[in-house]
Amino acid sequence: MSSPALLLTLVCAAISLPPTPAARTAAEVTPPSRLHLGHLMMEFDELWLDTAETAPKARALPHLARANRAFLRGDLAGTARSLADAQGALRRAEGATALELWAASISVMPERRTIDAGEWTGTIELSIGTHFPDAPPPPTGAEIECTGETFPAVRVPMEPDALRGAIVIAPGREARGDHHLRVRLLHEGRELRAWDEVIGVLDAPFERYSRAIAPLKDSAASPEKLTSLGLGRELFSASQLLELPLPAATALERIERLARFAAEGGRDPELSAPGERWLVLPTGSFPTPCRLLVPPHEEGERLPLVVAVHGLGGSEHHFFEIYGRGLARELAARRGWILAAPGGLAVPRAGASIGEVVTALEELLPVDRARVFLIGHSLGAMRVMSAVDAEPARFRAIAPLSGGGLVGRETSLKGVPFLVAAGDRDFGLGMSQVLRERLRGAGAEVTFEEVPNADHIMVIPEVLPRVFQFFAEHLAADPSPVDRRAAAGADDGE
Repeated sequence: MSSPALLLTLVCAAISLPPTPAARTAAEVTPPSRLHLGHLMMEFDELWLDTAETAPKARALPHLARANRAFLRGDLAGTARSLADAQGALRRAEGATALELWAASISVMPERRTIDAGEWTGTIELSIGTHFPDAPPPPTGAEIECTGETFPAVRVPMEPDALRGAIVIAPGREARGDHHLRVRLLHEGRELRAWDEVIGVLDAPFERYSRAIAPLKDSAASPEKLTSLGLGRELFSASQLLELPLPAATALERIERLARFAAEGGRDPELSAPGERWLVLPTGSFPTPCRLLVPPHEEGERLPLVVAVHGLGGSEHHFFEIYGRGLARELAARRGWILAAPGGLAVPRAGASIGEVVTALEELLPVDRARVFLIGHSLGAMRVMSAVDAEPARFRAIAPLSGGGLVGRETSLKGVPFLVAAGDRDFGLGMSQVLRERLRGAGAEVTFEEVPNADHIMVIPEVLPRVFQFFAEHLAADPSPVDRRAAAGADDGE
């Protein structure tokens, strides 16, 4: 953003505004974080799903294509700007307004999300950033509001020709724990955007973490050990959990509990209990971060498992939070199925194989091994196909979306059901069509869907309900993998 910035600190409670404004300095345009991109993508997906007409979606697709290209070349500012334009195109034929572009360009983030109470003054500073070089200045009547349970509401007016570069909230010196806050961008009282942040204030957090993991140096790789180490890495890094802020106090308590189980060689029942969680799976040489949903179930009950694999540059949070604003999670919960979204697979040949991920999940969770389903998007489709090519009888049904993949010359997929899908505006459509023919050549039962008015990303929320319906159709109708192996052997004359 080219307009200058006015650095002015607002402290609520007993601290008042200074009598004269601080000197203005030039506003520095910085690349948006993945957290900021995640917010914009979730906002766009929610609006997309609420839009029934096809014309607005058609208007948005060229902007989405630009966002995809920008993301793949590492231009995060261009990605964010194109997402803002796409959201504006969903609302009106003229596209995004100057007000909407200003709101999309702004982030309000804590300087630190993990604060040592010994270094804390009782206040938390939030930094206001701008991420589009050509974003308009803040309009008259624009404000940033921060609200939370542990401090009074704070509102900072935005001047038309300047940004206020920081906000300071004051929960108080004795307020240990996680401070959840809601950030809202307002214009004349109307909400433009809103999102949640969290800041943890802890006594000696790094020392507590170091004590907790010290006994784990020579212990075996287990979900408990790897998750405690992974949470610590995220807790003390700038990235946090990529698209999600991490509640530091809650995370540190979890680290300490998991480390105790790991040191004793025991299994923490929390890892497989009903609910949602982030964990790290032991998967050979490449431990795998994973988002997990385990639905309520009876003791001894075995549940279907859906493994959803993100594409290039993605993370374990995409299928849980971003694509369709968590639509896969909603669909799995509604049917009472386990949903797992592995991460650490953002580039080709990185991370564990999908077969290794499924094995780790089967060892940890109450999985019905005869009802394991795979979804893969783009690069994730290729990874899923590699798993199927290696073990063609292991999976009940597979949904490769917007991507190709390996089908070996000697691979037999007789009777294995696939739902192959891509958008009609999808640069992965050709790869999906080639995959369809390869699967049919290997004897698979292929259902192919070319989703109208969808690009490489928005095909996911458009087709996910059909994917879960497809899986449900094959729960009882298809033979189990064991029966399928036997049938294949009989057909081969064994």
